[in-house]
Amino acid sequence: MNFFEHQDEARKATSRLIFLFALAVVLIIAAIYLLLAPFLIGSGPAMSPWGLLLDEEARPSTSYLRLLWDPELFLLVSCGVLIVVGLGSAYKMWALRSGGRAIAEALGATEVISHHDDLRYAMLVNVVEEMAIASGVPVPSIYVMHGEEGINAFAAGWSVDDAAIAVTEGALDRLSRAELQGVVAHEFSHILNGDMGLNITLVGVLHGILLIAYAGRLIMRFNWPTLVDTGGYSSKRKGGGQLVAFLFGLGLIVIGYIGWWIGQLIKAGVSRQREYLADASAVQFTRDRLGLVGALSKIAGAPYGSAVDSPRAEEAAHMFFGRIGLKESWFGFMATHPPLLDRIERLDPLAAQSLAARLEAGEAESLPSSGPAGPASLAGFSSGTGAALELSPRQVVDQVGRLDGAHLNAGVARLAAIPPELGAAVHNPLGALAVLYGLLLDRDAEVRNRQWGLLTQRLSAHELSELHRVMPSIDSLGPLLRLPLADLMLPALRRLSEAQLQKARAVMAVLIEADGRVDVFEFTLQRLFQRRLAPASFRALASQSGGRRLWDYLPDMELCLSVLAGEGHSDPLLAAMSWRQAVSGLRGSSSAQGQPLTPQLHDLDAALTRLAGASLAIREQFLSAAVTCVLNDGKLVAEESELLRLFALSLELPLPPLVEATEA
Repeated sequence: MNFFEHQDEARKATSRLIFLFALAVVLIIAAIYLLLAPFLIGSGPAMSPWGLLLDEEARPSTSYLRLLWDPELFLLVSCGVLIVVGLGSAYKMWALRSGGRAIAEALGATEVISHHDDLRYAMLVNVVEEMAIASGVPVPSIYVMHGEEGINAFAAGWSVDDAAIAVTEGALDRLSRAELQGVVAHEFSHILNGDMGLNITLVGVLHGILLIAYAGRLIMRFNWPTLVDTGGYSSKRKGGGQLVAFLFGLGLIVIGYIGWWIGQLIKAGVSRQREYLADASAVQFTRDRLGLVGALSKIAGAPYGSAVDSPRAEEAAHMFFGRIGLKESWFGFMATHPPLLDRIERLDPLAAQSLAARLEAGEAESLPSSGPAGPASLAGFSSGTGAALELSPRQVVDQVGRLDGAHLNAGVARLAAIPPELGAAVHNPLGALAVLYGLLLDRDAEVRNRQWGLLTQRLSAHELSELHRVMPSIDSLGPLLRLPLADLMLPALRRLSEAQLQKARAVMAVLIEADGRVDVFEFTLQRLFQRRLAPASFRALASQSGGRRLWDYLPDMELCLSVLAGEGHSDPLLAAMSWRQAVSGLRGSSSAQGQPLTPQLHDLDAALTRLAGASLAIREQFLSAAVTCVLNDGKLVAEESELLRLFALSLELPLPPLVEATEA
């Protein structure tokens, strides 16, 4: 199953989830209607059977058949429930609008800012960065849950742009590098399989349902003082109304918690299946079964297991690597995670049998874990300007969102090839900004001098000093390492204030405009900066594109392919041939015999924004056409690599490093 099939399955799971929750809300509406109807149908509370219990002087003057159905009351109850659940869910999702960072901080996690003095943090950051580069996603924000002795972790966010990965301190203390790599790979599979948005939706909808119970609690609390003053029961209206309201509030609490319980049941069923998938994907990614098996075994044998003490952990239980309770639930159908032995057995049956025997004997030792990852290789890549490729377009498209050991090796090698000074600088905001500006300084001495003059007017002495310090390393950087380095600086840049980000945007614009033209790398870096640090605004623009058919997007596709063909081929005839070959692969195209356009980069920006709103199938076809254009001459130059990366990030397609088909 490739990325597109995983995404399609995630959308189907979301649709099924929405249907089940909608059914739960319908049942809640019916239950509240049946609770409320006896009090309101007729001429008043005294006209109902329940009203007679509260006022013996009342006499019914209407048929009890009306107690069975009242359209106006049902409509009123339906609107009320939908408003409460809808507003509650919307509020929760709005509170989590900033994605993974908001969830991690709500659960008490602390972002890893400085990690060079703690080998545990350095190992965590290194593992996460390797996997981000290998899978073609931006480096997520990295968090640690201090004081949590259980071995656990989670990934959270709306999309790859705002993702965060958090691990407990117990995981850092007890796991080897290979075991930690297995856990992080498991969380990355959740990111790539589209589980994160589904998980936040679960949190929001359950919160909305729970508000029904909160409303009942509020009604009970408001009426309790009056009931105490009147002795609880009165045959007169004075105390009876409050008792009716009190009982109604109690009924809302019961209905709300039953609805929440049903929601928990749905959440648990969805979560268990996604956990099995994430385990399998993690092993495929790392090519190290013992790493993940060792982590699961250590959870089984550790005193605290995977328990999490955070008071808000329950609402996010389905996001974690392991169950958050100290003991497994007696009711398996309510568990958010499969039993540990079942998960291990699917990965290594012999290891599961061995662990079961040791646990039965009271031994809490874990399985031996594998060592560090194997030697890194950079198959299919070089830091030069023309790496040979032996891949078909279908093979490249199948690599999107793929977890594979060859890609991990490529990610390890790229990370290792980045100079240590730059690797250290990008982890703090000052250094990250210096690297960002340094990447935009021109190689031409005259243009660079002009840029330095502009920077002197806009940056502080401290900022200029940091930029001077990192420039020698930036000048020695290979062209295919520039975008991975830009990815590494994203977590630090996310910590900047909005005013600081606006200043950075202005400085970038000045540096880019200094020579009177915009090249592919400058355009790519600027768009990556804006896209990754303001994902919500880009999604809003993409949603306005409105096209549904491939034909609606053909002009934008042909424009993008024109830029790609022009940048990848110095010979105009070869560029035209590559463009025609790529366009002819798009169904319904009538321009395959024409000539490529000569668009400006601002036209490319608008075209990519519109294409981001296309369906996943259309985006897949466009990426395949772009790869066809690149592979026409069997070479990958830096400009083509950067444009492919730009196309992929604009379309929210995590494209990993292009490794040889034999390696992948």
